[in-house]
Amino acid sequence: MIQNLLDTFTDAEESTLFDPASQMRLLIEREDRLLKSLARRLRPARKLPIDEAAEVVDKAQDHMIAAAWAHIDRIILEAFFSAESRIEDERAQEVLEQVRDVFFLSVVCDNAGWFLEQSLLTGTRTKAARAGLNDLVDSLGPWSEVLVDAFGVPAAMLDLKLMEPYDSMVPKAESDPAGAPPAS
Repeated sequence: MIQNLLDTFTDAEESTLFDPASQMRLLIEREDRLLKSLARRLRPARKLPIDEAAEVVDKAQDHMIAAAWAHIDRIILEAFFSAESRIEDERAQEVLEQVRDVFFLSVVCDNAGWFLEQSLLTGTRTKAARAGLNDLVDSLGPWSEVLVDAFGVPAAMLDLKLMEPYDSMVPKAESDPAGAPPAS
């Protein structure tokens, strides 16, 4: 409730979501909470016969996967920070920071329900994350070709109609009209 009041009267939701230290704290907290709750969930298996313990573990598969993703997400965020610290070109660093923010906000959006249930974020903040993500994706548009090259996206992944320049696209009705006889 206090966080909701702070969000109402300050711009904290925006600044916190884009603050690197806050981003790291949030992902560390997510990883820690998921690991602790997983440990509590699996603890009874230690005292059970192997077949019953295996059943307890099997029932926790979704939890194990969520904990693994939380760990991976934190490692990726750390890698972004490390890469940012090594970039000397100011503009390149700004673009990489935006890419990092896209990654972080997508983690928040994908796991918004969990963050809300844990009272780590408010509804206002998750909405701000979604809006911020959309804005960042739009702002990175001019850099898309550079980013594709930088991340080494395979050419086979780029051979999609979606990747064509808008002006060269042909409407489906013109290129393959319904009911047209198949070419022989």
